[in-house]
Parts: sequence; C-alpha cells; structure tokens
Amino acid sequence: MTEKRQAPEDARFAGKTFVFTGALARRSRDEAGAEVLRHGGKVSGSVSKLTDYVVVGADPGSKHDKARSLGVAILHEDDFDKLLSGKLEISREQTESTKGPAKSKKSRRTQKNSDESKGRGPKSQSKKTPQRSMF
Repeated sequence: MTEKRQAPEDARFAGKTFVFTGALARRSRDEAGAEVLRHGGKVSGSVSKLTDYVVVGADPGSKHDKARSLGVAILHEDDFDKLLSGKLEISREQTESTKGPAKSKKSRRTQKNSDESKGRGPKSQSKKTPQRSMF
C-alpha cells in the first residue's frame, strides 16, 4: 500500500515534532497525526529530548511519564484542538509540569560546581598504598 504525501496547508507546525499517547476522545491518533502533517509538523511514535509536544488522551502510559521526565511540553486534547485552530500558542511554561522540567546538562554542571565550592564536592579518591607482605 502506498500513501501519497500531501503538501502542508501551512507551516504552523514546521520544525515541531508531536507524539500522541492514550485514547483521544474526538479523533484517532492517526487522524490527529494527519492534522499535524497537514500543518507542516512531524509525528513520532516515541518520546525523546527532540520531541516538542506530547498530546495525551485517556490512560496515556509510559510516553507521558517519559515526556515529564525529559521536560517535554505536554498537551491535553483540548489544548491540541486550540493549537490546531490557531487560538492557542503554547510555551513550555504554560504546559503541564508536575515534576518540573528536566535539568539541562549546563544547569547540572552549575549545581555540581556550586556544591564543590561549598565544600560538598565529590569525595576525593583515596590512593591505595601497596601493602607489604607479612612473610
């Protein structure tokens, strides 16, 4: 079976990657994905740090959990509908975040350096001295 790719209607979602998880109430995940493609976006089956939005329906499962742990923007179906209609522009701060965004490498490094300067740095490696034989 060969699918024909249609040119996007607009570039509203150009450069954006969406992942759908859980049961959506108003459309199937395939239909929702087709809407994203129609507006120039990409659809993925898995969540990564490169994912821009995870759209969650009922019983979302592990993709929702992974999105939260990576700090990926999470949209509910109502928010996705508003985004589709152009009534909503979403920034990461406006999305669900119960655990907070994942720390970037830079912020983890900054925290590590801060801890070391306060005397809470990593334990120093003790050098083992060879033991003499008792015989």
